[in-house]
Amino acid sequence: MPSVKSPKMTPAEATLMEGSGSFKDASQYEAVRDLLLRQERSRAFDAEALENATNLELKAADIVGQVRDDDQTKIYAPARHRNGRQRYAGGPYLENLDLINASRLLSIAQHVPKGAHLHIHYNSGLPPRMLVEHARNIKAMWIRTSLPLTNEHNFRFAEVQFLVQQPPSKQGNIFAPNYVAMDWMQYQDFLRAYPGGVSACEQWLVDRLTFTEEQTHGQRQTVTGIWDEFAINTRMIKGLFGYESAFRDYTRELIRSFVKDGIQYAELRPNFPSNVLPRDDASANINNAALCQIIIDEVRAAKANLKPGQFFYGVKVIYCAPKLRPAANMATNLNECIALKQQFPNLICGFDMVGPEETMAPIHEYIPQLLEFRQRCNDLHLDIPFLLHAGETLQNGGQTDANLLDALLLGCKRIGHGFALAQHPTLMELFKKKNIALEVCPIGNEILHLCPTIGGHALNTFLANDVHCTINCDNSIFYSSTLSHDFYQVMIGSTYQNLLGWKVLAKWSLEHSCLNENERAIVDGEWDAQWSAFLRWIIRNHPNEAAVWDRAHPGMRY
Repeated sequence: MPSVKSPKMTPAEATLMEGSGSFKDASQYEAVRDLLLRQERSRAFDAEALENATNLELKAADIVGQVRDDDQTKIYAPARHRNGRQRYAGGPYLENLDLINASRLLSIAQHVPKGAHLHIHYNSGLPPRMLVEHARNIKAMWIRTSLPLTNEHNFRFAEVQFLVQQPPSKQGNIFAPNYVAMDWMQYQDFLRAYPGGVSACEQWLVDRLTFTEEQTHGQRQTVTGIWDEFAINTRMIKGLFGYESAFRDYTRELIRSFVKDGIQYAELRPNFPSNVLPRDDASANINNAALCQIIIDEVRAAKANLKPGQFFYGVKVIYCAPKLRPAANMATNLNECIALKQQFPNLICGFDMVGPEETMAPIHEYIPQLLEFRQRCNDLHLDIPFLLHAGETLQNGGQTDANLLDALLLGCKRIGHGFALAQHPTLMELFKKKNIALEVCPIGNEILHLCPTIGGHALNTFLANDVHCTINCDNSIFYSSTLSHDFYQVMIGSTYQNLLGWKVLAKWSLEHSCLNENERAIVDGEWDAQWSAFLRWIIRNHPNEAAVWDRAHPGMRY
Protein backbone atom coordinates (compact mmCIF):
# COMPACT_ATOMS: atom_id res chain seq x y z
CA MET A 1 0.00 0.00 0.00
CA PRO A 2 1.49 3.39 -0.96
CA SER A 3 2.68 5.89 1.60
CA VAL A 4 0.18 8.56 2.58
CA LYS A 5 2.59 10.91 4.37
CA SER A 6 2.00 14.47 3.24
CA PRO A 7 4.76 15.04 0.65
CA LYS A 8 6.66 18.31 0.42
CA MET A 9 6.87 20.21 -2.83
CA THR A 10 10.13 21.79 -3.85
CA PRO A 11 9.95 25.51 -4.67
CA ALA A 12 10.39 24.59 -8.33
CA GLU A 13 7.51 22.08 -8.18
CA ALA A 14 5.27 24.58 -6.42
CA THR A 15 6.01 27.16 -9.10
CA LEU A 16 5.24 24.63 -11.80
CA MET A 17 1.90 23.72 -10.22
CA GLU A 18 0.89 27.34 -9.83
CA GLY A 19 1.86 28.02 -13.44
CA SER A 20 0.00 24.95 -14.74
CA GLY A 21 0.97 24.17 -18.29
CA SER A 22 4.61 25.26 -18.19
CA PHE A 23 6.09 21.79 -17.68
CA LYS A 24 9.21 21.02 -19.70
CA ASP A 25 8.15 17.41 -20.39
CA ALA A 26 5.67 14.66 -19.52
CA SER A 27 8.00 13.22 -16.88
CA GLN A 28 8.01 16.45 -14.91
CA TYR A 29 4.24 16.76 -15.31
CA GLU A 30 3.68 13.22 -13.97
CA ALA A 31 5.97 13.85 -11.00
CA VAL A 32 4.04 16.95 -9.92
CA ARG A 33 0.71 15.24 -10.60
CA ASP A 34 1.69 12.29 -8.39
CA LEU A 35 2.81 14.69 -5.68
CA LEU A 36 -0.53 16.51 -5.76
CA LEU A 37 -2.49 13.26 -5.56
CA ARG A 38 -0.48 12.15 -2.54
CA GLN A 39 -0.99 15.50 -0.85
CA GLU A 40 -4.73 15.16 -1.29
CA ARG A 41 -4.76 11.59 0.05
CA SER A 42 -2.73 12.68 3.07
CA ARG A 43 -5.76 14.72 4.21
CA ALA A 44 -8.20 11.81 4.02
CA PHE A 45 -9.79 10.19 7.05
CA ASP A 46 -7.73 6.98 6.89
CA ALA A 47 -4.32 8.53 6.19
CA GLU A 48 -2.97 8.08 9.71
CA ALA A 49 -4.31 4.52 9.97
CA LEU A 50 -2.64 3.59 6.69
CA GLU A 51 0.64 5.20 7.70
CA ASN A 52 0.67 3.36 11.05
CA ALA A 53 -0.72 0.04 9.80
CA THR A 54 0.89 -3.12 11.10
CA ASN A 55 2.19 -5.75 8.71
CA LEU A 56 -0.76 -7.93 9.69
CA GLU A 57 -3.18 -5.14 8.77
CA LEU A 58 -1.42 -4.50 5.47
CA LYS A 59 -1.64 -8.17 4.53
CA ALA A 60 -5.31 -8.41 5.50
CA ALA A 61 -6.08 -5.17 3.65
CA ASP A 62 -4.45 -6.50 0.49
CA ILE A 63 -6.50 -9.69 0.74
CA VAL A 64 -9.71 -7.65 1.08
CA GLY A 65 -8.74 -5.68 -2.03
CA GLN A 66 -8.15 -8.91 -3.95
CA VAL A 67 -11.52 -10.26 -2.84
CA ARG A 68 -13.26 -7.08 -3.95
CA ASP A 69 -11.63 -7.37 -7.38
CA ASP A 70 -12.49 -11.06 -7.60
CA ASP A 71 -16.16 -10.34 -6.81
CA GLN A 72 -16.19 -7.79 -9.61
CA THR A 73 -14.84 -10.36 -12.08
CA LYS A 74 -16.85 -13.40 -11.01
CA ILE A 75 -20.12 -11.93 -9.69
CA TYR A 76 -20.74 -8.53 -11.22
CA ALA A 77 -19.12 -8.79 -14.67
CA PRO A 78 -21.32 -11.69 -15.87
CA ALA A 79 -24.50 -10.18 -14.40
CA ARG A 80 -27.09 -8.35 -16.46
CA HIS A 81 -30.14 -6.39 -15.40
CA ARG A 82 -33.47 -7.67 -16.68
CA ASN A 83 -33.35 -4.94 -19.35
CA GLY A 84 -29.96 -6.25 -20.51
CA ARG A 85 -27.89 -3.51 -18.90
CA GLN A 86 -24.55 -4.43 -17.33
CA ARG A 87 -24.69 -4.57 -13.53
CA TYR A 88 -21.77 -3.26 -11.54
CA ALA A 89 -20.43 -3.15 -7.99
CA GLY A 90 -21.68 0.04 -6.37
CA GLY A 91 -24.84 0.11 -8.49
CA PRO A 92 -28.30 0.66 -6.96
CA TYR A 93 -28.41 -1.29 -3.70
CA LEU A 94 -31.75 -3.04 -4.15
CA GLU A 95 -30.92 -3.90 -7.76
CA ASN A 96 -27.66 -5.49 -6.60
CA LEU A 97 -28.90 -7.11 -3.40
CA ASP A 98 -28.79 -10.68 -4.75
CA LEU A 99 -25.21 -10.15 -5.94
CA ILE A 100 -24.18 -8.48 -2.69
CA ASN A 101 -25.52 -11.40 -0.66
CA ALA A 102 -23.56 -13.83 -2.87
CA SER A 103 -20.30 -11.89 -2.61
CA ARG A 104 -17.24 -12.87 -0.62
CA LEU A 105 -16.73 -9.24 0.39
CA LEU A 106 -20.04 -9.24 2.27
CA SER A 107 -18.88 -12.32 4.16
CA ILE A 108 -15.82 -10.35 5.27
CA ALA A 109 -17.99 -7.35 6.18
CA GLN A 110 -20.13 -9.60 8.37
CA HIS A 111 -17.06 -10.43 10.44
CA VAL A 112 -15.87 -6.84 10.97
CA PRO A 113 -16.02 -5.74 14.62
CA LYS A 114 -18.11 -2.65 14.04
CA GLY A 115 -17.91 -0.89 17.39
CA ALA A 116 -21.06 1.09 18.18
CA HIS A 117 -24.32 1.27 16.26
CA LEU A 118 -25.44 4.84 16.91
CA HIS A 119 -28.41 5.49 14.61
CA ILE A 120 -31.07 2.80 14.65
CA HIS A 121 -34.76 3.38 15.23
CA TYR A 122 -35.85 0.86 17.84
CA ASN A 123 -38.75 -0.70 15.97
CA SER A 124 -36.86 -0.91 12.66
CA GLY A 125 -33.79 -3.00 13.41
CA LEU A 126 -34.90 -6.54 12.54
CA PRO A 127 -36.41 -8.18 9.46
CA PRO A 128 -40.23 -7.80 9.56
CA ARG A 129 -41.10 -11.49 9.71
CA MET A 130 -40.45 -11.76 13.45
CA LEU A 131 -43.10 -9.17 14.32
CA VAL A 132 -45.54 -10.41 11.67
CA GLU A 133 -45.42 -13.98 12.97
CA HIS A 134 -45.60 -12.85 16.59
CA ALA A 135 -48.91 -11.07 15.98
CA ARG A 136 -50.79 -14.22 14.92
CA ASN A 137 -51.29 -15.33 18.55
CA ILE A 138 -52.50 -11.98 19.94
CA LYS A 139 -56.29 -12.04 20.33
CA ALA A 140 -56.46 -8.31 21.01
CA MET A 141 -54.64 -7.47 17.75
CA TRP A 142 -56.80 -5.64 15.21
CA ILE A 143 -56.09 -4.69 11.60
CA ARG A 144 -57.53 -2.06 9.25
CA THR A 145 -56.89 -0.96 5.68
CA SER A 146 -57.57 2.12 3.58
CA LEU A 147 -59.20 0.04 0.82
CA PRO A 148 -61.25 -3.19 0.74
CA LEU A 149 -59.02 -6.10 -0.25
CA THR A 150 -61.12 -7.16 -3.20
CA ASN A 151 -58.71 -6.89 -6.14
CA GLU A 152 -55.03 -6.92 -7.02
CA HIS A 153 -54.72 -3.13 -7.10
CA ASN A 154 -56.06 -2.78 -3.55
CA PHE A 155 -53.80 -5.53 -2.21
CA ARG A 156 -50.85 -3.57 -3.60
CA PHE A 157 -51.83 -0.05 -2.59
CA ALA A 158 -54.04 -0.23 0.51
CA GLU A 159 -52.45 1.17 3.64
CA VAL A 160 -52.40 -1.39 6.48
CA GLN A 161 -52.39 -0.57 10.18
CA PHE A 162 -52.38 -2.67 13.35
CA LEU A 163 -53.34 -1.97 16.96
CA VAL A 164 -53.67 -3.97 20.16
CA GLN A 165 -56.90 -2.71 21.71
CA GLN A 166 -60.24 -3.59 23.24
CA PRO A 167 -62.95 -4.36 20.63
CA PRO A 168 -63.55 -1.08 18.79
CA SER A 169 -66.92 0.39 17.94
CA LYS A 170 -66.29 0.53 14.18
CA GLN A 171 -65.70 -2.95 12.79
CA GLY A 172 -65.93 -4.41 9.31
CA ASN A 173 -64.93 -7.22 6.96
CA ILE A 174 -61.87 -6.01 5.05
CA PHE A 175 -62.54 -8.53 2.25
CA ALA A 176 -66.10 -7.30 1.60
CA PRO A 177 -66.83 -4.87 -1.27
CA ASN A 178 -68.81 -2.60 1.09
CA TYR A 179 -65.99 -2.40 3.65
CA VAL A 180 -65.68 1.11 5.13
CA ALA A 181 -62.10 2.32 4.97
CA MET A 182 -60.18 2.11 8.25
CA ASP A 183 -62.81 0.13 10.15
CA TRP A 184 -61.20 -2.54 12.32
CA MET A 185 -61.22 -6.32 11.86
CA GLN A 186 -59.89 -8.74 14.45
CA TYR A 187 -56.55 -9.91 13.11
CA GLN A 188 -57.14 -13.60 13.84
CA ASP A 189 -60.37 -13.40 11.81
CA PHE A 190 -58.42 -11.65 9.06
CA LEU A 191 -55.86 -14.49 9.02
CA ARG A 192 -58.58 -17.12 8.71
CA ALA A 193 -60.27 -15.25 5.85
CA TYR A 194 -57.14 -14.38 3.92
CA PRO A 195 -56.92 -16.12 0.50
CA GLY A 196 -54.30 -18.84 0.75
CA GLY A 197 -54.24 -18.98 4.54
CA VAL A 198 -51.89 -17.79 7.28
CA SER A 199 -48.60 -18.34 5.43
CA ALA A 200 -49.80 -16.42 2.39
CA CYS A 201 -51.07 -13.59 4.57
CA GLU A 202 -47.85 -13.27 6.52
CA GLN A 203 -45.79 -13.29 3.33
CA TRP A 204 -48.00 -10.51 1.94
CA LEU A 205 -47.39 -8.43 5.06
CA VAL A 206 -43.64 -9.04 4.98
CA ASP A 207 -43.57 -8.03 1.32
CA ARG A 208 -45.56 -4.88 2.09
CA LEU A 209 -42.96 -3.88 4.69
CA THR A 210 -39.97 -4.50 2.40
CA PHE A 211 -38.96 -1.94 -0.22
CA THR A 212 -38.46 -3.40 -3.69
CA GLU A 213 -36.30 -2.23 -6.56
CA GLU A 214 -39.30 -1.17 -8.65
CA GLN A 215 -40.96 0.58 -5.71
CA THR A 216 -37.78 2.52 -5.00
CA HIS A 217 -36.29 3.18 -8.44
CA GLY A 218 -39.30 2.91 -10.74
CA GLN A 219 -39.58 5.65 -13.38
CA ARG A 220 -42.68 7.15 -11.75
CA GLN A 221 -41.17 7.26 -8.26
CA THR A 222 -40.29 10.63 -6.70
CA VAL A 223 -38.63 11.83 -3.49
CA THR A 224 -42.07 12.71 -2.11
CA GLY A 225 -43.48 9.38 -3.24
CA ILE A 226 -40.83 7.23 -1.58
CA TRP A 227 -41.15 9.23 1.66
CA ASP A 228 -44.92 8.69 1.58
CA GLU A 229 -44.35 4.94 1.26
CA PHE A 230 -41.82 5.10 4.07
CA ALA A 231 -44.41 6.82 6.29
CA ILE A 232 -47.00 4.15 5.45
CA ASN A 233 -44.57 1.39 6.44
CA THR A 234 -43.68 3.23 9.64
CA ARG A 235 -47.34 3.45 10.66
CA MET A 236 -47.78 -0.24 9.84
CA ILE A 237 -44.85 -1.42 11.93
CA LYS A 238 -45.85 0.76 14.89
CA GLY A 239 -48.82 -1.45 15.76
CA LEU A 240 -46.95 -4.71 15.16
CA PHE A 241 -44.20 -3.57 17.52
CA GLY A 242 -46.34 -1.75 20.06
CA TYR A 243 -47.43 -4.25 22.69
CA GLU A 244 -45.65 -5.85 25.63
CA SER A 245 -44.65 -9.35 24.49
CA ALA A 246 -43.58 -8.14 21.05
CA PHE A 247 -41.51 -5.37 22.62
CA ARG A 248 -39.84 -7.81 25.01
CA ASP A 249 -39.15 -10.55 22.43
CA TYR A 250 -38.02 -8.01 19.87
CA THR A 251 -35.51 -6.49 22.29
CA ARG A 252 -33.93 -9.85 23.05
CA GLU A 253 -33.77 -10.77 19.36
CA LEU A 254 -32.30 -7.36 18.50
CA ILE A 255 -29.42 -7.93 20.91
CA ARG A 256 -28.77 -11.36 19.39
CA SER A 257 -28.71 -9.78 15.94
CA PHE A 258 -26.20 -7.16 17.11
CA VAL A 259 -23.86 -9.87 18.36
CA LYS A 260 -24.21 -11.82 15.11
CA ASP A 261 -23.45 -8.68 13.11
CA GLY A 262 -20.29 -7.81 15.05
CA ILE A 263 -21.71 -4.86 17.01
CA GLN A 264 -20.30 -4.31 20.50
CA TYR A 265 -22.64 -1.58 21.75
CA ALA A 266 -25.73 0.33 20.55
CA GLU A 267 -27.68 3.51 21.18
CA LEU A 268 -31.36 2.95 20.38
CA ARG A 269 -34.01 5.47 19.34
CA PRO A 270 -37.51 4.66 20.63
CA ASN A 271 -40.22 7.21 19.81
CA PHE A 272 -41.19 7.82 23.42
CA PRO A 273 -44.33 9.97 23.30
CA SER A 274 -46.11 7.36 21.18
CA ASN A 275 -44.85 4.37 23.12
CA VAL A 276 -47.65 3.95 25.62
CA LEU A 277 -47.26 0.21 25.50
CA PRO A 278 -50.43 -1.93 25.92
CA ARG A 279 -50.48 -5.31 27.59
CA ASP A 280 -51.08 -8.18 25.18
CA ASP A 281 -54.77 -8.36 26.17
CA ALA A 282 -55.16 -4.54 25.99
CA SER A 283 -56.28 -4.54 29.63
CA ALA A 284 -53.80 -1.80 30.62
CA ASN A 285 -50.97 0.35 29.31
CA ILE A 286 -47.32 0.45 30.31
CA ASN A 287 -45.90 3.93 30.78
CA ASN A 288 -42.52 5.12 29.53
CA ALA A 289 -40.73 4.56 32.83
CA ALA A 290 -41.87 0.93 32.87
CA LEU A 291 -40.85 0.68 29.20
CA CYS A 292 -37.32 1.74 30.16
CA GLN A 293 -37.23 -0.94 32.82
CA ILE A 294 -38.33 -3.53 30.25
CA ILE A 295 -35.41 -2.52 28.03
CA ILE A 296 -32.98 -2.90 30.94
CA ASP A 297 -34.42 -6.29 31.93
CA GLU A 298 -34.53 -7.74 28.42
CA VAL A 299 -31.04 -6.58 27.50
CA ARG A 300 -29.73 -8.11 30.71
CA ALA A 301 -31.53 -11.37 29.89
CA ALA A 302 -30.17 -11.41 26.35
CA LYS A 303 -26.62 -10.83 27.58
CA ALA A 304 -26.99 -13.64 30.11
CA ASN A 305 -27.76 -16.02 27.24
CA LEU A 306 -24.75 -15.14 25.09
CA LYS A 307 -22.57 -18.07 24.11
CA PRO A 308 -19.03 -18.41 25.50
CA GLY A 309 -16.72 -16.03 23.66
CA GLN A 310 -19.51 -13.68 22.57
CA PHE A 311 -19.49 -10.06 23.77
CA PHE A 312 -22.04 -7.28 23.87
CA TYR A 313 -21.57 -4.41 26.30
CA GLY A 314 -25.12 -3.12 26.30
CA VAL A 315 -27.38 -0.34 25.07
CA LYS A 316 -28.27 3.21 25.94
CA VAL A 317 -31.41 4.99 24.81
CA ILE A 318 -31.83 8.29 22.97
CA TYR A 319 -35.11 9.92 23.90
CA CYS A 320 -36.90 10.71 20.62
CA ALA A 321 -39.86 13.06 20.26
CA PRO A 322 -41.73 13.81 17.03
CA LYS A 323 -41.39 17.36 15.68
CA LEU A 324 -45.04 18.29 16.06
CA ARG A 325 -46.60 21.75 16.23
CA PRO A 326 -47.11 23.88 18.22
CA ALA A 327 -43.47 23.93 19.22
CA ALA A 328 -44.36 24.86 22.81
CA ASN A 329 -45.65 21.30 23.32
CA MET A 330 -42.08 20.02 22.97
CA ALA A 331 -41.49 21.21 26.54
CA THR A 332 -43.56 18.28 27.82
CA ASN A 333 -41.30 15.80 26.05
CA LEU A 334 -38.15 17.57 27.20
CA ASN A 335 -39.36 17.47 30.79
CA GLU A 336 -40.10 13.75 30.53
CA CYS A 337 -36.63 13.17 29.09
CA ILE A 338 -35.12 14.84 32.17
CA ALA A 339 -37.33 12.82 34.51
CA LEU A 340 -36.36 9.55 32.83
CA LYS A 341 -32.68 10.49 32.92
CA GLN A 342 -32.96 11.08 36.66
CA GLN A 343 -34.70 7.72 37.12
CA PHE A 344 -32.48 5.79 34.68
CA PRO A 345 -29.15 7.67 34.62
CA ASN A 346 -27.23 4.86 32.90
CA LEU A 347 -29.85 4.27 30.21
CA ILE A 348 -30.99 7.64 28.84
CA CYS A 349 -28.07 9.14 26.94
CA GLY A 350 -29.39 11.89 24.67
CA PHE A 351 -32.30 13.76 23.11
CA ASP A 352 -33.48 13.82 19.49
CA MET A 353 -36.45 15.12 17.50
CA VAL A 354 -37.63 12.93 14.64
CA GLY A 355 -39.75 13.13 11.51
CA PRO A 356 -39.22 13.88 7.81
CA GLU A 357 -37.15 17.06 7.82
CA GLU A 358 -38.63 18.56 4.67
CA THR A 359 -42.25 18.30 5.80
CA MET A 360 -42.03 18.83 9.56
CA ALA A 361 -41.03 21.83 11.64
CA PRO A 362 -37.36 22.88 11.49
CA ILE A 363 -35.19 22.79 14.60
CA HIS A 364 -35.25 26.60 14.69
CA GLU A 365 -38.90 26.60 15.80
CA TYR A 366 -37.94 24.79 19.00
CA ILE A 367 -34.96 26.93 20.05
CA PRO A 368 -36.59 28.48 23.17
CA GLN A 369 -37.59 25.05 24.49
CA LEU A 370 -34.23 23.49 23.65
CA LEU A 371 -32.25 26.30 25.30
CA GLU A 372 -34.38 26.05 28.43
CA PHE A 373 -33.80 22.29 28.46
CA ARG A 374 -30.06 22.80 28.22
CA GLN A 375 -30.12 25.24 31.13
CA ARG A 376 -32.18 22.85 33.26
CA CYS A 377 -29.74 20.03 32.52
CA ASN A 378 -26.84 22.24 33.55
CA ASP A 379 -28.60 23.26 36.78
CA LEU A 380 -29.36 19.60 37.59
CA HIS A 381 -25.86 18.43 36.55
CA LEU A 382 -27.35 16.08 33.96
CA ASP A 383 -25.48 15.08 30.83
CA ILE A 384 -28.12 14.77 28.07
CA PRO A 385 -26.46 15.79 24.79
CA PHE A 386 -28.43 16.75 21.72
CA LEU A 387 -28.20 14.05 19.02
CA LEU A 388 -30.49 15.69 16.51
CA HIS A 389 -31.53 14.66 13.01
CA ALA A 390 -30.21 17.36 10.69
CA GLY A 391 -29.33 17.64 7.01
CA GLU A 392 -31.30 14.64 5.70
CA THR A 393 -32.21 16.60 2.60
CA LEU A 394 -31.12 17.72 -0.85
CA GLN A 395 -32.32 21.26 -0.19
CA ASN A 396 -29.74 24.02 -0.30
CA GLY A 397 -30.49 27.40 1.21
CA GLY A 398 -33.86 26.58 2.76
CA GLN A 399 -35.12 26.08 6.28
CA THR A 400 -34.47 22.33 6.10
CA ASP A 401 -30.71 22.36 5.55
CA ALA A 402 -30.56 25.28 8.01
CA ASN A 403 -31.13 22.57 10.64
CA LEU A 404 -27.38 22.01 10.32
CA LEU A 405 -26.72 25.54 11.53
CA ASP A 406 -29.01 25.13 14.53
CA ALA A 407 -27.51 21.73 15.35
CA LEU A 408 -24.07 23.38 15.43
CA LEU A 409 -25.17 26.32 17.60
CA LEU A 410 -27.00 24.03 20.02
CA GLY A 411 -23.77 22.10 20.60
CA CYS A 412 -24.90 18.72 19.27
CA LYS A 413 -22.59 15.84 20.12
CA ARG A 414 -23.57 14.10 16.86
CA ILE A 415 -26.17 14.66 14.18
CA GLY A 416 -28.31 12.14 12.35
CA HIS A 417 -27.46 11.89 8.64
CA GLY A 418 -25.93 15.31 7.88
CA PHE A 419 -26.12 14.61 4.15
CA ALA A 420 -26.53 18.28 3.18
CA LEU A 421 -23.39 19.30 5.10
CA ALA A 422 -21.34 18.64 1.96
CA GLN A 423 -22.96 21.77 0.46
CA HIS A 424 -21.85 23.97 3.37
CA PRO A 425 -18.03 24.16 3.50
CA THR A 426 -17.95 26.69 6.34
CA LEU A 427 -20.24 24.60 8.49
CA MET A 428 -18.26 21.47 7.59
CA GLU A 429 -15.07 23.06 8.92
CA LEU A 430 -16.88 24.13 12.10
CA PHE A 431 -18.25 20.61 12.60
CA LYS A 432 -14.68 19.34 12.36
CA LYS A 433 -13.39 21.99 14.77
CA LYS A 434 -16.10 21.21 17.33
CA ASN A 435 -15.67 17.44 16.83
CA ILE A 436 -19.32 16.84 15.90
CA ALA A 437 -19.70 13.46 14.23
CA LEU A 438 -22.20 12.47 11.55
CA GLU A 439 -24.40 9.39 11.89
CA VAL A 440 -24.34 8.37 8.23
CA CYS A 441 -26.89 5.85 6.91
CA PRO A 442 -25.71 4.91 3.39
CA ILE A 443 -28.41 2.45 2.33
CA GLY A 444 -31.30 4.38 3.87
CA ASN A 445 -30.16 7.62 2.23
CA GLU A 446 -29.98 5.93 -1.17
CA ILE A 447 -33.40 4.29 -0.89
CA LEU A 448 -34.96 7.60 0.18
CA HIS A 449 -33.47 9.25 -2.92
CA LEU A 450 -30.74 11.42 -1.43
CA CYS A 451 -28.31 9.76 -3.86
CA PRO A 452 -28.72 7.37 -6.80
CA THR A 453 -25.95 4.98 -5.69
CA ILE A 454 -23.34 4.74 -2.95
CA GLY A 455 -20.79 6.35 -5.27
CA GLY A 456 -22.86 9.54 -5.23
CA HIS A 457 -23.23 9.63 -1.45
CA ALA A 458 -21.90 12.65 0.43
CA LEU A 459 -19.99 10.23 2.69
CA ASN A 460 -17.15 10.15 0.19
CA THR A 461 -16.85 13.95 0.41
CA PHE A 462 -16.92 13.86 4.20
CA LEU A 463 -14.23 11.21 4.46
CA ALA A 464 -11.99 12.91 1.90
CA ASN A 465 -12.14 15.97 4.17
CA ASP A 466 -11.62 13.96 7.37
CA VAL A 467 -15.07 14.73 8.79
CA HIS A 468 -15.78 12.17 11.50
CA CYS A 469 -18.55 9.78 10.46
CA THR A 470 -20.16 6.66 11.87
CA ILE A 471 -21.92 4.02 9.76
CA ASN A 472 -25.48 3.03 10.63
CA CYS A 473 -28.60 1.19 9.40
CA ASP A 474 -31.35 3.66 10.34
CA ASN A 475 -34.43 1.54 9.39
CA SER A 476 -33.07 -1.77 8.12
CA ILE A 477 -36.44 -3.52 8.61
CA PHE A 478 -37.56 -1.98 5.31
CA TYR A 479 -34.29 -2.36 3.37
CA SER A 480 -33.41 -6.09 3.60
CA SER A 481 -30.16 -4.99 5.22
CA THR A 482 -27.93 -5.30 8.24
CA LEU A 483 -25.11 -3.04 9.39
CA SER A 484 -22.78 -5.37 7.48
CA HIS A 485 -24.56 -4.36 4.27
CA ASP A 486 -23.90 -0.69 5.03
CA PHE A 487 -20.22 -1.45 5.71
CA TYR A 488 -20.13 -3.35 2.41
CA GLN A 489 -21.59 -0.36 0.59
CA VAL A 490 -18.98 1.94 2.12
CA MET A 491 -16.19 -0.33 0.86
CA ILE A 492 -17.63 -0.65 -2.63
CA GLY A 493 -18.51 3.04 -2.95
CA SER A 494 -14.99 4.35 -3.60
CA THR A 495 -11.81 2.84 -5.01
CA TYR A 496 -9.96 4.56 -2.17
CA GLN A 497 -11.81 2.55 0.48
CA ASN A 498 -9.87 -0.22 2.22
CA LEU A 499 -9.78 -2.33 5.34
CA LEU A 500 -8.12 0.42 7.38
CA GLY A 501 -11.02 2.69 6.51
CA TRP A 502 -13.37 0.21 8.15
CA LYS A 503 -11.11 0.32 11.19
CA VAL A 504 -11.27 4.10 11.45
CA LEU A 505 -15.04 4.17 11.08
CA ALA A 506 -15.50 1.54 13.79
CA LYS A 507 -13.14 3.36 16.15
CA TRP A 508 -14.90 6.66 15.52
CA SER A 509 -18.23 5.07 16.43
CA LEU A 510 -16.87 4.31 19.89
CA GLU A 511 -15.14 7.67 20.22
CA HIS A 512 -18.37 9.56 19.51
CA SER A 513 -20.67 7.30 21.51
CA CYS A 514 -22.23 8.26 24.83
CA LEU A 515 -20.15 5.73 26.73
CA ASN A 516 -18.32 7.23 29.70
CA GLU A 517 -14.58 6.91 30.11
CA ASN A 518 -14.68 3.66 32.09
CA GLU A 519 -17.24 2.10 29.75
CA ARG A 520 -15.19 3.14 26.73
CA ALA A 521 -12.11 1.46 28.16
CA ILE A 522 -13.97 -1.85 28.45
CA VAL A 523 -15.47 -1.74 24.95
CA ASP A 524 -12.26 -0.43 23.36
CA GLY A 525 -10.30 -3.30 24.89
CA GLU A 526 -12.76 -5.86 23.57
CA TRP A 527 -12.83 -4.21 20.15
CA ASP A 528 -9.03 -4.31 19.90
CA ALA A 529 -9.03 -8.02 20.69
CA GLN A 530 -11.77 -8.69 18.12
CA TRP A 531 -9.96 -6.64 15.48
CA SER A 532 -6.79 -8.67 15.91
CA ALA A 533 -8.78 -11.91 15.68
CA PHE A 534 -10.60 -10.58 12.62
CA LEU A 535 -7.33 -9.89 10.78
CA ARG A 536 -6.17 -13.45 11.40
CA TRP A 537 -9.59 -14.77 10.32
CA ILE A 538 -9.20 -12.96 6.99
CA ILE A 539 -5.77 -14.46 6.36
CA ARG A 540 -6.77 -17.96 7.50
CA ASN A 541 -9.94 -18.07 5.38
CA HIS A 542 -8.45 -16.65 2.17
CA PRO A 543 -5.34 -18.78 1.57
CA ASN A 544 -5.06 -18.09 -2.16
CA GLU A 545 -5.08 -14.33 -1.70
CA ALA A 546 -2.73 -14.64 1.28
CA ALA A 547 -0.29 -16.59 -0.91
CA VAL A 548 -0.30 -13.79 -3.49
CA TRP A 549 0.73 -11.33 -0.77
CA ASP A 550 3.39 -13.66 0.64
CA ARG A 551 5.01 -14.11 -2.78
CA ALA A 552 5.22 -10.33 -3.17
CA HIS A 553 6.54 -9.81 0.39
CA PRO A 554 8.88 -12.71 1.20
CA GLY A 555 10.24 -12.74 4.71
CA MET A 556 7.81 -10.14 6.12
CA ARG A 557 7.14 -10.78 9.79
CA TYR A 558 3.77 -10.35 11.52
